[in-house]
Amino acid sequence: MIAEGEKVAVRDVFKGTHQGNFMSIPATGNRVVMQAIHVYRFSEGKLAEHWVARDDLGMMQQLGMIPPPGRDEA
Repeated sequence: MIAEGEKVAVRDVFKGTHQGNFMSIPATGNRVVMQAIHVYRFSEGKLAEHWVARDDLGMMQQLGMIPPPGRDEA
């Protein structure tokens, strides 16, 4: 976590096992690691804005929904 002025940046790493429905995807049993960067802007002591950049593509590849680069679906 880094804070400067009115902004705070946070890096998250989530780890887990896909054991139930997630985004309409039935459980796969796959282990998943997902990273995200959040930037928060505060104004007058309150949260004013929030941006996030997540690795959704990497997560979908780990769940087997999208093939990794260089691997054809043939």
